[in-house]
Amino acid sequence: MQAAGLDVLCVFYPARIAYLTVPLARLAEAAAARVDGVHMRQAVVGVHHDGARVTGVKLADGAGAACDACVIAVPPRRLAAILDDAPAYGIAGLGAFEAMPIVDVHLWYDRPVLGCDFAALLDSPVQWVFEKTPGYVCCSLSAADALVGRPESELVELGRSALAAVLPQAARARLLRGAATRDPEATFIPAPGMRRPGASTKLSNLVIAGAWTDTGWPSTIESAVRSGRTAAGTLFRSSAGWRSVPNARTEDISLETAHAV
Repeated sequence: MQAAGLDVLCVFYPARIAYLTVPLARLAEAAAARVDGVHMRQAVVGVHHDGARVTGVKLADGAGAACDACVIAVPPRRLAAILDDAPAYGIAGLGAFEAMPIVDVHLWYDRPVLGCDFAALLDSPVQWVFEKTPGYVCCSLSAADALVGRPESELVELGRSALAAVLPQAARARLLRGAATRDPEATFIPAPGMRRPGASTKLSNLVIAGAWTDTGWPSTIESAVRSGRTAAGTLFRSSAGWRSVPNARTEDISLETAHAV
């Protein structure tokens, strides 16, 4: 086409939008059902190693857990604290990551209010809204640094009023209850010159994962999945000892939890 006397070539790429139809906790539960053990509310505060390989992890209660291989999937600041001296492990630049929070506001109405599975709101503090079940919607607020510290009651009212402003059915519906969840380190601000680390470290059986790592994608749930696959592949290629562990499972976890449009 022509614009202002210039020939402009427009290239359109097909796209598909996929979204989960179950809470993220169901994914964690499905993964936990396939492993030998899960330790709840036991923070990892460090790793044990012999200079070449990780031999175990340190827990906050002073105990430890031996391991044949280790994948650390935590935000940058938490990773820096666990490793203590991240550059010694071949991971540099963690201090350059500036966290950006995401807030989700959950609203339960006495009737359906959206009329579709999800929608984007323009010129609103709520970017995305998902109707999980009839009458239950989740409002997603990105770049929520100014909101993450606000009281839950204010966040619920913010979500309710934002929906009421654009959805007549939400304005007429009665709000039964509301809640807010916060993730202070949900994503990061990509500063100029920042380098996102890859999965490998200087220890052959230690890898890192997370949406913020170098996946080639923005820091999203898709990036988190790609990082996990890369970390697992790196681990299996580099650690002969781990590959020889009896009954090690390498198959994918397949769940009917996503819907594409």
